[in-house]
Amino acid sequence: MRLVIKNQARAVNAEQGFILITVLLLVSILSMSAYLAMERSQLSLRTNQSRLAYHQAKYNAEESRRMALPIIQAQLIEQTIKPQAMSGIQLNTNVSKLISTANPNRLNKASLIPFMSVQQADIQGEVFILALPGRLNTQGVSVVQHRAYQGPGQGLGSAASFSRFFELRAKGIAHSRGKEVSYWNASDYRFVP
Repeated sequence: MRLVIKNQARAVNAEQGFILITVLLLVSILSMSAYLAMERSQLSLRTNQSRLAYHQAKYNAEESRRMALPIIQAQLIEQTIKPQAMSGIQLNTNVSKLISTANPNRLNKASLIPFMSVQQADIQGEVFILALPGRLNTQGVSVVQHRAYQGPGQGLGSAASFSRFFELRAKGIAHSRGKEVSYWNASDYRFVP
């Protein structure tokens, strides 16, 4: 009697396993056909265009920020900027005139000052700047590092030095299907004269 019940239980389990495998195969075939239909649809084309525009905006933001760095450096040390480096770039403010004594609200976009706009053949972006409070470096590694660059006994480096801080925010712009796609990135900039 026990042997018959065990054989019947094995037969039921084998049938359920076969049904489960058949259902999984049908679901996977339906999923693949739905995926292929989706890839051929207009929705896939639109999402790919949006993704490409997003990556282009990200690239434009990074390139705009990268273009701003030598211009900021030249303005802070009062050096002239070569005209060929300025093609397609419009400056809106001079960084050397920006001084901050209080901590600005870094979360408020209204406190950002437009620094430059980039309009080149393949790059479109804007760079904003925010002046942060300067700081005297009177102890620690920053003084030792500054002395190593300047040589002992020269200027402020013999006793202390100071740093100016800025925050750069770049907005990259790309266009997809008549709409503007933007991407923002930010970086801090430290200048030790």
